[in-house]
Amino acid sequence: MPHIERPTVEFRIPYKPLSRLIISTFMLLLLGHPLGAQELTGVWLSPDWFFPGDRRYSEAEVRRTARDVMEKLASQRVDTVFLETFLRGYGICPSIDRDDRAKTASVVPYSAGRQGHPVYPHLQWNYAVQFDTVLDPLQIFIEEGQIQGIEVHAWVHMFYWRMDNNDIMLSWHNGPSLWGHLMEDYLRKQAERLALVQDASVRPGYEQVAMESLGSDLPVELLLEAADLFSQGCDTNQLEALLDEYDVKSDGHPMGALISHLISSGGQRPDFVLMASDEEPFPAPRSSQLRSVYVDPENPEVRKHLEEAVVNIARTHPGLGGIHLDHIRYPVDGQGLTPDTGVIDGKYRYFNASDPAEMREYQTLTRTLERRQQALTSLVSDIAAQLPRRMALSAAVLPLYYRDRDNGKFRTSGYDYSAQAWLDWPVDFVVPMMYEYHPYLIRTLIEDYQTLANAANPEDPIEVYPGISRLSYTRNGSVKADGWVFFDLTLARDVKNPRQEAEDLDFGGE
Repeated sequence: MPHIERPTVEFRIPYKPLSRLIISTFMLLLLGHPLGAQELTGVWLSPDWFFPGDRRYSEAEVRRTARDVMEKLASQRVDTVFLETFLRGYGICPSIDRDDRAKTASVVPYSAGRQGHPVYPHLQWNYAVQFDTVLDPLQIFIEEGQIQGIEVHAWVHMFYWRMDNNDIMLSWHNGPSLWGHLMEDYLRKQAERLALVQDASVRPGYEQVAMESLGSDLPVELLLEAADLFSQGCDTNQLEALLDEYDVKSDGHPMGALISHLISSGGQRPDFVLMASDEEPFPAPRSSQLRSVYVDPENPEVRKHLEEAVVNIARTHPGLGGIHLDHIRYPVDGQGLTPDTGVIDGKYRYFNASDPAEMREYQTLTRTLERRQQALTSLVSDIAAQLPRRMALSAAVLPLYYRDRDNGKFRTSGYDYSAQAWLDWPVDFVVPMMYEYHPYLIRTLIEDYQTLANAANPEDPIEVYPGISRLSYTRNGSVKADGWVFFDLTLARDVKNPRQEAEDLDFGGE
C-alpha cells in the first residue's frame, strides 16, 4: 500500500460518527504544514470519504460536513478544492434548468436517454431553491468554501465507467448511470436480432438475416432480463446471479462475460465501450486484478451525454471556480485498438523498421492515435467554448505522457495509447498525477513540462502543478513549485480492498 507520511504527534480522537472520523483523519495530514506563497494549493476531495452510501443524507448533514471540511482546510491555507462531482455516469448534483433572465431555477428530473443525468441516490433529496439557485450538494460545498475563501472546482470523470470486478465494487456505486442506459439499448437491440434468428423458420425472407445474426444458443430472455437490470441501475451482482441462472460462468466479471458470450454466439460488439479481445473484453493488465471499463471518446452518444452533463454543472452553480477533467484519456492497456495496430496490451511494443508487416502495423497505429488525440482535443475544446466567462478549465493528466512516448522511435506504450496530448487543449492548468514519485523526478518533470507549455503558447501558457500524495515533500522543500494538489491515496478508493498496484502507470519507467 502506498505510504502516506503523517505527523508523529499522537492524537486521541473520541468516538464520532464515521464521516467525522474520516474528516479528522484527512485533516491530520495537513496539520503543521507551513505553507508559503503558492499560486494554487489544492486538495482532491471525494464525497465517498464523508458520505458512505449505506444511508441517505439530508441537506443539513451535508452542510455541516461541508462547513467542517472547509474550516479545517482554510486553517491550513488551502485555497482550492477539487470536489468529485460526476463519476461513473452520475453526479452528486442533478441537471438543472436555470433561467437567468427570469431568475428561476428548477431540477430537471432524470429520464434515461431523454434528459438529465442521474444523481447518487444517497445524496438526493427535495433540493431547495434559493435566490434562483438549487441547493444541491455541490452548491452547498461551493457556498461553504466561499465563506472560507476556498474556491471549489467540479472534479468530473469523463470516460472511465467502473471496474468489472464484483468482489471489490462498493454497493452504492451500482445505481443508475448514463452508461447503463447505453448498455440497456445495446442488449435490447441484440435481443431483437436473436429473436429474428429464432423466428426465421416461420418468417419467409429472413433467412439471410438469420445467417448473419445471433446464434440460437443464447436465450432472448437472458438479454432482455439483463437489459432490465441496466435500465434500473448497474448492479452487476444481480447480473452475475442472472448469468448463473442461464449457466453462463462469469467468475466475478459479469459484464465482460455477458458481452463475450453474446459475441461468441454471433452478436455484435457494443460500440459505446472500449474492448480488448472478444474473448476477454475487459482484461486485468500487468498482474493487476482491476478490470477497468471505459466508454468510447469517439462515440457520438457518449460525447453528447458528457458534454451536456459537464456544461450543465458549470452553468448552473453560481460561484463554481472551474471544471476539473479526470480520466480524459483512453485506457493505457490498449483497449479499443484493433489487431491491425499490432497492440495487444499496454506493454512496450517495439516495431522492427526493416519488417514491412510491422511497419504497416506501426503506420496504422500512428493514424489511430492521431485520431484519438483529435477526439479528446475536440471534446475539451467544445466544453471550453461553453463554459461561463472566467471559469477555469483544468485536467488531471498522466505524469509521463510527454516523456515516455514513441516520438518516432518505433516503440510505443500505454502513454501513447492514452492519446492525452494536453498541450493542445484549451485548459488553464494541468495536474500530472505524480503521487509516489521521487522528489527529484517531480521537480524535473514539472520544469520540463512548464518549459514545453511556455513554448507551445508563450502569451498564455498552460500552468503545470504536480499532483502529490506526500505532504512531507512540500514541508521539507524537496518539491518546489508554484502550486500543488494533494491526493490522499489512503482514502481514494472506489473499491472495497486497498489497492496494491499503482494507478495504471507501470510502463517500465520510474
